[in-house]
Amino acid sequence: MMLNKTQIKLQHINSLLYLVAMLPLFSLKMVSISIIIFLVTALFNFFHRKEKLESINYKYILLFAAPFFLNILALLYTNNYQISLKILEKNLAIIIFPVVFFFLKPFYRNSQFIRFIQVYILSCFAMVVFSIIYVLVNVSNIVVNNTNNNNYQSVVKLRESLDLVPIIGEHTIYYSLLVGVGLLLLYYNRFKSIILNILLYVFFVLGLLLASSKGVILALILVSICVIFQKNKNVKRSSLVTVVFLVGISLLGYFSPLKVRIESFFKNKHFYPTGIHYNSVNIRNAIYSCSFSLIDDAGLFGFSPGDTQVKLNECYKQFDTVAFQKKSYNTHNQYLDYLLSFGFVGLFIMLFVYFQYLKIALKANNRFYLNFLIFFYIAFLTENILARNTGIILFNLFNCLMGYRVLILKETYE
Repeated sequence: MMLNKTQIKLQHINSLLYLVAMLPLFSLKMVSISIIIFLVTALFNFFHRKEKLESINYKYILLFAAPFFLNILALLYTNNYQISLKILEKNLAIIIFPVVFFFLKPFYRNSQFIRFIQVYILSCFAMVVFSIIYVLVNVSNIVVNNTNNNNYQSVVKLRESLDLVPIIGEHTIYYSLLVGVGLLLLYYNRFKSIILNILLYVFFVLGLLLASSKGVILALILVSICVIFQKNKNVKRSSLVTVVFLVGISLLGYFSPLKVRIESFFKNKHFYPTGIHYNSVNIRNAIYSCSFSLIDDAGLFGFSPGDTQVKLNECYKQFDTVAFQKKSYNTHNQYLDYLLSFGFVGLFIMLFVYFQYLKIALKANNRFYLNFLIFFYIAFLTENILARNTGIILFNLFNCLMGYRVLILKETYE
């Protein structure tokens, strides 16, 4: 009887591991608390678990925590020590997750992985539902009078409203990433109920269209095309399915806020932002111009993460616009950020590390993990995703989860 009570107690404690999977519903402080609980619970299980698990080489901890060690090395040559320390603190999740998964090994059954993923999917669904309700309730404050052709401003306000949703408010790019990952996870981990799966798909697509983040949607489209060709070996059939898929996506995009954002790309009158005439297109042109102009000065080891933004802000002063006075803009490209922050040496190390993740997925023939990586690697081209807590936690949590699942359970998704 005492054994049964102990087992029940352990099960209740184990359930705390799934709190971090509720990332879409948590504020920044709540996410930090959930990570601490995740670590403490994993430690508790490590000392009380009776199951013997396959030993993992410590090289995997080093591999999955590589960006964290680069940030530590950058402290040796930074000119902004306090800023670099804050960035290092923000990146603590990069070292915590590899240690938890590859040393403490919190999950040892496939059912635990599935439950963790399902908790995330349902949390993502709840986030989208709450967001839609918030937008509908505040629609009168979002829609701009259209007499002066203010469709673009309405879309801007609509996207900004996602950041204002109580507790779960999130920047549109990271909102799209959360939903995009949920969509990918759902495809490979569908629920038994067909109706529930369809409902989840519909709301996830609505969430993506609501946020209208072009880079994330493009990454999802390209990954979807990869999935189509992976599942159908017949090239003609795969090509036909791809055409139908792209036509369907185009129709959805035409009747969504995404249409206005795409139109703004072609109607852009100023290549670089000028005065009050700026939008996401010409601002990016200025960002990439400055980022590439700084490459030569970055050298082998870069400016360090704490100095990169300072260098960019100095470069932005050449543009006569209020856009760069209102907020700071990073490189909007993860690889450019690595190059400027850690130099050519750091960029090479990170490309090598990312290739190793792909190698693990390909060697295990795990298309689930492979497509997850492809999704992020493409998204890295248009956004500096690992500059904010949500991006850091989202990528590293599921990268470690899937890497660990492949290496321990030898799971494959044909």
